[in-house]
Amino acid sequence: MTRNFKQRATRNLQAALAPNRRFPHNPFQGRWLRFYFFNPDLLFEPQFVMKAKALRNGENSVCVCMSDLDFAPLEDDAIQNEIFLDEAMSGEDYMATLRGTSAADGWLYRMDRYGWASDVGQWCIYCERNNEIAVLALRGDVVARDFVPVLQQFGALPIGQAIKEPRSYGLSSRGLPDEWRDIMLQEYGVKENGDP
Repeated sequence: MTRNFKQRATRNLQAALAPNRRFPHNPFQGRWLRFYFFNPDLLFEPQFVMKAKALRNGENSVCVCMSDLDFAPLEDDAIQNEIFLDEAMSGEDYMATLRGTSAADGWLYRMDRYGWASDVGQWCIYCERNNEIAVLALRGDVVARDFVPVLQQFGALPIGQAIKEPRSYGLSSRGLPDEWRDIMLQEYGVKENGDP
């Protein structure tokens, strides 16, 4: 994987998410019209590598940038706040990278905010582990049907359906305050027809 693909994926992720916006508000900036919610635990398991491949296949991209949005490494810090997933990364490699060398530097143990985007930039994932909510956004010009297989793999649903049939505690009636539910229904509602 060349450095250019990594740089493009990083830039796409930075452009896709507003740094200080959090749930229940919509953190995506730019033209994102379809939003699908799912269980964030699926992002932190070996099978995510295959889901990332399906996302790459949906747009013919080369790599995915994963970033811990709450972690800001010092200039001389050996700990990075980005991981790149490409064709060469296996599920075992991904989990080893997430574990790090200890609990102190392992992403698997942090309850931070995370983001994922590719070098093409037709989709983006935002996750708040502490709130147990993850969302996959698709650009307005993306044909949603190209991503149906991965949406099915995630069990991802539009916000109204995700609240009725929660995939995680964060969207359940016990985990989602009424005020948050109302804001999320408004901010993530369907903007145009064409959802799969």
